[in-house]
Amino acid sequence: MCTGTAPDHFALMDGKSTSIHEYAEPDDAVIVAAESCPAEAIRVWAANGTVLAPEQ
Repeated sequence: MCTGTAPDHFALMDGKSTSIHEYAEPDDAVIVAAESCPAEAIRVWAANGTVLAPEQ
């Protein structure tokens, strides 16, 4: 699901979606991927530590 939503940021590795980059700018595709992740495995933080996605 993440790879389809944000292919510039996620790739399939060993059958699992994995982040391509350790750090990424929180662009719209990454926010949508975090909000739609069924496993809730993606978190997007601002530089100040505030969670941007998924919304709590």
